[in-house]
Amino acid sequence: MINTMRIIGVQILPGTDITIRKSLNIGWYPLIKCKNDIASDDKLIPIIAEDCCPQSYYKIDKRLPFISVCAIVGENGSGKSSLLEIIYRIINNFAATLLPSPQLNNNKNVTVLYATGLEARLFFELKGEIRCIYNHDIVTNYFTVIKGNCKELKISNLTSDERNVVLQNFFYTIALNYSLYALNSSDYDPIIPKENEQKGAGEWLKNMFHKNDGYYIPIALTPYRDDGEININNENNLALQRLSVFSLLFHSQRKSFIEGYAPDELQYQYIKDYKSIKIEGFRSRLSYTYPELITSIDILIKHFELAWEKKILEELGIDLNDDSNDRNETIAFFLAYKSTKICLTYPSFQKMLNLNGILRLKQTTSEPENKRTEKIPTQALSYWLKANTDKINAITNELYKEKNHITIKIHQCINYLTNQRYKEDGVYSISYKDLMGTKRYKTYDEVLVLLPPPFFKIDLKLRKKTRGQKEETKTKPEAITLQTMSSGERQLLYSMSYIFYHIKNIASIQEDDERICYNHINLIFDEAELYYHPEFQRIFVRRLLENLAICHIDRRIIRSINIIIVTHSPFLLSDIPETNILFLGDEEQQGKQKTLGANIYDLLKSSFFMKYAIGDFAQHKLNELMEVYYNKKDSKNRQDIFLEKYDEFKFTAEHIADDYLSKTFLFMFHEMQQEFKPEDARSRIEKELQDMELKVEKLRKTLRK
Repeated sequence: MINTMRIIGVQILPGTDITIRKSLNIGWYPLIKCKNDIASDDKLIPIIAEDCCPQSYYKIDKRLPFISVCAIVGENGSGKSSLLEIIYRIINNFAATLLPSPQLNNNKNVTVLYATGLEARLFFELKGEIRCIYNHDIVTNYFTVIKGNCKELKISNLTSDERNVVLQNFFYTIALNYSLYALNSSDYDPIIPKENEQKGAGEWLKNMFHKNDGYYIPIALTPYRDDGEININNENNLALQRLSVFSLLFHSQRKSFIEGYAPDELQYQYIKDYKSIKIEGFRSRLSYTYPELITSIDILIKHFELAWEKKILEELGIDLNDDSNDRNETIAFFLAYKSTKICLTYPSFQKMLNLNGILRLKQTTSEPENKRTEKIPTQALSYWLKANTDKINAITNELYKEKNHITIKIHQCINYLTNQRYKEDGVYSISYKDLMGTKRYKTYDEVLVLLPPPFFKIDLKLRKKTRGQKEETKTKPEAITLQTMSSGERQLLYSMSYIFYHIKNIASIQEDDERICYNHINLIFDEAELYYHPEFQRIFVRRLLENLAICHIDRRIIRSINIIIVTHSPFLLSDIPETNILFLGDEEQQGKQKTLGANIYDLLKSSFFMKYAIGDFAQHKLNELMEVYYNKKDSKNRQDIFLEKYDEFKFTAEHIADDYLSKTFLFMFHEMQQEFKPEDARSRIEKELQDMELKVEKLRKTLRK
């Protein structure tokens, strides 16, 4: 049985509040073709149609896991985003039931709150088995379907091992929406946690933007919003490093992450006041998470500094106490600061530190104006840490040894210590060749550790590729930076980099009681075409698939990826068959209008200066069939390829929307079918003959009247 996951659909039931479903009607919303319409009957189970898109259809490269792609389309106000928000609520409430708030009390960065007012079911297929989350107001149940009957799976009051088993057989959702008006927590109805304690409106949504739980809670909404606002400058800074790494990584593999551009050089500058900037910001953030530590956090950082100085001297022979190098103080601080953040954020490291033991040191003090606050006295924390030096040393050893997305910046700093780069003051540059050499790198982390650590500012300079020009040509186009690229180019890059970054993090997780190795990922692109020129829309699906292939996703961990695209764009729909499209607001159109390879009108082609009139992915599929058809010199290879891709070729030929192309490719397919699978051809012809005889008989009856 193939270990894959795909979303089947959402059923909205009568108990859903009108403020949640908005313009959506009560009923069944399938994302892939099903045999039956389960409407609003909560006893019925959807049955996936046999002629649904093959699960290997979007696996365009052997390096990819299995991928399913579906779309939701409709006019403005038809309920596209509302349907997604119902999916978010269902997954949130599933997590709130599985991981009740007391379970995460030790981690003040993470809270799961229940969202009420919803009665709905989310269906998905996992390893060939249909599963269902049933959310009925304050109750959430989980079912698996065995021989048409629902069997409930327990998801509350579980042990950590039992919870991990449930999540391992679930999926992780990453949702992107860059619309300024979307996902604003103040727009939402009141929520209620499982303990029935009333909270402010939209709090359940706020907590989905935080990913400081080691990817334990199975959903993340991006980009980060603070009370509905996206900090664009912060987004730019975060994206800069990701884009720099991906650009360098892809270029080392002779590919382009930033289409039409090649990385030329990396600019860098040491931040002399990094320590003072960071410690001030750290104290500010502690006021929201651990206010009792604000006045004594320096003591904890100092003990980690001592541990790292000892570790670096033992492992690398480098003395960070050497005053002749004024950067040593910054290096020791960064390693200690990062270690402290990790210990306050991730439950497994909280346990190693015994954070609860530290928090029990807090005392209530009186402040001016009769204010009473809780603080951990500096002296008390100092005594505690001296008595628990072994814990600090154990954490330092673990961070030095462990290599994943949590510790990668620590290893980036260690790599900086061992190489001879980035030693200059002022603004300097290093060329791509000097930085990367000729090696073909495979992973994001391999490249990231080559870059300057976070106490440097960086910027990547790119040069536009010109057709036919070799890279070693002396006359080069003028260099540009990411900030000078168009909004559409940056939007595409930001979306891609977000997705790949989270996927590589999820794949790097080492499982324990607080961290889960998810095998399946659900990607959601809401308003996917936002800021995109039509040509970017046309190539979006294929470029996403190609880039995923280059990212070297570990298929032993990530077994499948389900992609949901919410769009208005006909260019995106041209790459998706009608069996995988939910048409909102037009029941007559659902599943009847063919979309795969549908012609984009000549008017659009001339107005937007596009080269082709059908989606790039669909064109690739048509070319695949044509290449096999015309490869008549190598009969054996032609037969092998045709039989291997028989189901895919058949699906393509039968679902082409354009009449002329449909007839042409059906002719090609039928001719090869006659040659290589004559028994199937005979069955098809007999069926066509029966249909024709019925038509003839019908015409004769008409003539007799």
